[in-house]
Amino acid sequence: MLVIPRSREQGITRERVVTLKTLVIDPHSLFLAALGNLLSGHPLYAEVESTTNSSAGLHLIESGDYDLAFCDVTASPLSGPQVAAELRARGSSTRLILLADPDDFRLLLANLHCGASGFFTKNTSYEEL
Repeated sequence: MLVIPRSREQGITRERVVTLKTLVIDPHSLFLAALGNLLSGHPLYAEVESTTNSSAGLHLIESGDYDLAFCDVTASPLSGPQVAAELRARGSSTRLILLADPDDFRLLLANLHCGASGFFTKNTSYEEL
């Protein structure tokens, strides 16, 4: 959940509460659960769904109204960069963050121009996320 200040009237601050609808695509169920818990907790309180299959994830994004998606670069049957390129080609407004194991950092660098909105290695600290 993001709290966005709107206006001040007579010393009272009005706020608009926005809940991020988020999808996590990763072949590892334990990582899905861990990232889902981080995103759905304080301070974001995001609404999180997850899948281990990138084709299913792409279908979910197309049929849902997701604000943000995370996808592993080695996801299958479509890789994370393929999912990013597909979303870009379809004009999706969902922002995609690519995830990689530290050993796959070069794979992230090789795909900087695939259409993803950001990149994280899986050893990124909670504060950076």
